[in-house]
Amino acid sequence: MFYVLGIVVAVLALLGLVATSMQVKFYGYAPVLGPAFPLYFLVSFVPTIVGLVMLFRARRRSPSANEKNRFSYVLVGVAMSLVEDISDIIPALGIQSYPLGIVGDLGFGILTTVAITIDGGSSPVI
Repeated sequence: MFYVLGIVVAVLALLGLVATSMQVKFYGYAPVLGPAFPLYFLVSFVPTIVGLVMLFRARRRSPSANEKNRFSYVLVGVAMSLVEDISDIIPALGIQSYPLGIVGDLGFGILTTVAITIDGGSSPVI
């Protein structure tokens, strides 16, 4: 279903219905949100939230403390990225704030790298 919605949103974006134009903000350029933006938001964020819930459940079921630790790093990284990506939308809604999506995505990358590269039990549990 999300693949089909993704294709629909891509077509709507090409038609200029997701973002109608760009506007200058104090930090640079921001999109002017179009009427199809809520659908884009749905297609972008709902799968991420579903993935976050699945990671949380997998962490709870894991018998290994090392694996739980790795899941924790990824969970914190995904949550950080999600919150910071939402901060990218807030200025487009007219609220004066600085978008921090890049910072959240960097945090996700760093925490995921740590989760992949740590060896058994050598790092503190989050």
